[in-house]
Amino acid sequence: MWEDVKTAFPKHQLLLIDLPGHGESPSYNLEAYSMKFMAEKVDEIIKDRKIENPIVIGHSMGGYVGLELLKIRSLRRLILFNSNFWEDSEERIQNRNRVIEVVQKNKLVFLNEAIRNLFYVENDFTSRTIQDLIQKAKEINELDIIKSTKGLRDRLNNKEIVSTYSEKICVVQAENDPIIPSEYMEDALNQLTKKPKFYMIENSGHMSVWENLKATRRILTEIVS
Repeated sequence: MWEDVKTAFPKHQLLLIDLPGHGESPSYNLEAYSMKFMAEKVDEIIKDRKIENPIVIGHSMGGYVGLELLKIRSLRRLILFNSNFWEDSEERIQNRNRVIEVVQKNKLVFLNEAIRNLFYVENDFTSRTIQDLIQKAKEINELDIIKSTKGLRDRLNNKEIVSTYSEKICVVQAENDPIIPSEYMEDALNQLTKKPKFYMIENSGHMSVWENLKATRRILTEIVS
């Protein structure tokens, strides 16, 4: 998903990581892929490459992983990109449980609905992107989707972490994100004792890297520079 963004950083060493159960990463014999477990696997890669104080950009679940990573290693900056820092509500937990039931019965039904609902902008390009993502997601094992969903459902509230490390954290919010409504983010930020820097991407849903690439590149470049 970062292929069209990475060219904005010609002077940086970039690591595009497949999280456990995604892409070409292996599956693990666990009940759930917790955000802590995923952060530990990312940390192993960073240690192996001998990288000190990396900048981490985490989209959606990647942001949750980034917050757990911040607890175990020093980061120069953490960018929560269309992500958040609170735990699931009771309603959201029930929705996650329904996702698990649907995936167990028919993975394709879930993929067709879930991926399409992530987008706000509808045009020929995003329609093709949605179909491409669905085709790629078909390759993901049902158990890996379920384990990741359980990890999302059971993640911790990290409001205190965001306040504590507010100077290192940036929040990038999509204006029309159906997963993380802007009013929810505004309310959560207002509850913090110390607030991270905040950026808004207009005319975009949850998938800003495809829906508004220009703004995505501009904002990320500004933060990283």
